[in-house]
Order: sequence, then structure tokens, then C-alpha cells
Amino acid sequence: MSLPAASAAGPGLPIETLILATGRALRRAYDARLSVLGLSMSEGALLRAVHEEGVLTQRELADRLFIGRAGAGQIIDRVEARGFVRRDADPVDRRVWRITLTDTGLALAARFGQVYADIRRELRAGLSPADRDWLAEALYVVQANAERLAGDEAPATEAPTKVPRRSKNGGSGARDPQDGSRSAAGTSTKA
Repeated sequence: MSLPAASAAGPGLPIETLILATGRALRRAYDARLSVLGLSMSEGALLRAVHEEGVLTQRELADRLFIGRAGAGQIIDRVEARGFVRRDADPVDRRVWRITLTDTGLALAARFGQVYADIRRELRAGLSPADRDWLAEALYVVQANAERLAGDEAPATEAPTKVPRRSKNGGSGARDPQDGSRSAAGTSTKA
């Protein structure tokens, strides 16, 4: 993998700063490309989750989007106001709302899938499947360390597993049928 010249953010940034800057750049890229559908990244992710998994509660959507319930509620409010989803009362628990796609939301979610695949393909340009595997594994280690430091996990009794340098043979693991990316455990390494 050949790396591009240092970005405007500067060379030699601490890895944590680079991860945060990359996250912001990813959000801007997704928002820019999804604007053709009139969606933000968060709105598209919500529609995709309901499209792929069916009826979900606000709590389930918050979990899928890695945000709080209040944040999920705000996104649901926006897409509901535009007629893409509807809230239906849960027949068992009146405090729970079940989120479903409307016909308009279903059509938009189907269009979102292709735009989303195109964005992912462009973002991964220049990265081999082995590069993506190594990056995903390294980010999982950093995420686990951050969660442990934040108190989200029990303190580790030993050092986190070191991410091995990727091998020249392209690594191993199951391939994602959509884009060919690999994963050591057979799960997708999708971004």
C-alpha cells in the first residue's frame, strides 16, 4: 500500500488525533455524497438499519447507530417528518414505539444502498483486502483500549492483543460477498 503525502492536518499526528480527523472527514464525505438523496449519514444509516432488519424500536436503533436514545429520537423525528418512517405503538408496551419504513422510505432506502456501496468503494480505493483487515483489527484494539479507559469494560488483566503486521500473502478469513473485504472471524469489516 502506498500512502498519500501528509494531509493538511499535518504529518506525525498522534494516532488518536488522526482517528478523530478521519472520523470527521468520513462524516463530511458521507454527508456530501448522500446529499443527492437529501439524507445525512445518520439518516441514511437509520433507514438502512430498518430496511435490512425490519421493524425496530428507538432503543434498538440507538444501539445499531452507536448513539444514545435521545439522538436516535431526533433522527427518527427528522425522517418521520419527511414521511420516510412511521412510529407505531408497541401492542405489549405502550411506552415503546416501533419504527417502520413507509413506502416512500422503502424506495429511498433501496436507492441509499447503491449510493452507500459506491461511497464505501471510493473510500477504500488504494487499500487491498489485507490492508482493510489489518486496519480493522488495529482499530478494534484502539477501541477496546478506549472503552477500557472510559470504564465501559472491566480493567484488562493483561495487555491488549497486539495487532500483527499484515502478511504478504493477503491474510486469511472469510470474504465479504459484497466487496471482497476479509475478516478474521468471518464477520464483515465494513466501515
